[in-house]
Amino acid sequence: MAYQLFTKAALKLDLPAYKPQRGNDAAIVEAHPGRPGQGLGYKYL
Repeated sequence: MAYQLFTKAALKLDLPAYKPQRGNDAAIVEAHPGRPGQGLGYKYL
């Protein structure tokens, strides 16, 4: 599933290395190809 840029989203899990926690609001700001066998990756703000 591809998401449009600047779509609002809520995180489904904690990301302790980066501080965001499950339930925090985010906006998708960049999409990039995944490794072979993976789907798209996203950067959020």
